[in-house]
Amino acid sequence: MDLNTQTSEILKLISDTSDSICSNKVLFPKEIGEKDKADRLLIGLMTCLVAAMGDNSKLAYNILPEYLNSLANSVTNDEYKKCSNDTMYYYEKFRDIGAKVQFASADWEDVMTGKFSEYIISTLNAHTGETSISQLNSIVKNLVDISKTYTESEVTIVNMVSHKKTIIALAVCAVLFLVSLGLSFVYALNLRSKYNKINETVQLLQNQNSELTSTVASQEEVIASLNGQIDDLISQNSELGDEITEFSAYIEEHESDIQVAEHIGSYDADGEEGTGRFYADNYVVTTSGEEVSINVTMDFYGTCDLQGDNKRITAAWGDHFTDNGTIKVTFTPVKKGATTFHFFNDQNDDTFDVLVIYI
Repeated sequence: MDLNTQTSEILKLISDTSDSICSNKVLFPKEIGEKDKADRLLIGLMTCLVAAMGDNSKLAYNILPEYLNSLANSVTNDEYKKCSNDTMYYYEKFRDIGAKVQFASADWEDVMTGKFSEYIISTLNAHTGETSISQLNSIVKNLVDISKTYTESEVTIVNMVSHKKTIIALAVCAVLFLVSLGLSFVYALNLRSKYNKINETVQLLQNQNSELTSTVASQEEVIASLNGQIDDLISQNSELGDEITEFSAYIEEHESDIQVAEHIGSYDADGEEGTGRFYADNYVVTTSGEEVSINVTMDFYGTCDLQGDNKRITAAWGDHFTDNGTIKVTFTPVKKGATTFHFFNDQNDDTFDVLVIYI
């Protein structure tokens, strides 16, 4: 199944699930819930789950762009921007919740499902109670199970042919190794699973040791052997705990690098270039902290504007257009990472995107 078909399936699942939640009389006994907010919540949730539980970052990072694309002709620019910001905010909230609970206990997945449900109820202002949480837990558990089925079966190699992709290739040279960090949640989950299995084995051996001590005094050699195994497993358990702590710190340290890698992958797949009448002289810009600029040309009368998908980098227009319809746009880095700016005008449907990377 190709990427677009999988994305369409997930968007259909999100819409149906959102309808089910908003019309649930237990969750909303007086009036139906906010469908738009529920959609954005579930977009953020499924992006997190497909990346982590399905181990498919390519599909995960295609969900939001396709959803926004479906809204492009039906909402205002401000609504479009708010939708993008809200969805990314929800994605980060679910990601942070998952990261916090994955090492909390042996049944971390149930804990995660419960925390997700509580957050959804709170955000949608739904009725709070045991029945509400129980019903929403079932819905979220179903989404978790479905996300596990969207594993990435193959890697598509993209030929760098256009000048846009050539520039991207140069930027990737500096951050390519960071793409693997997109799988960090999955790797951490595997560590947690191994950690839990060792804990269970230790507990089992301790129970066996206790029974043998009280009932079979003559089997001292067996008890000594079990004690040795327990010591070995406790040592391994301690080492894994240290590794998990170190790995979590590494993920936190490279948060901006992961964000850059995500933007590069998304822009490479869906970024737009300008037309012959409305265009920029550069579509991918990198900086190490200084201001950088591009020239935007519009060869017809009208106004144009831009919007970024986050606040890591800000943009400012120049004072005026030149005689040939060119104006300067200056980007100022605020926080390390990447921002995609969408340019549009009030005369036609011509648009283009500019990716700015602060390394």
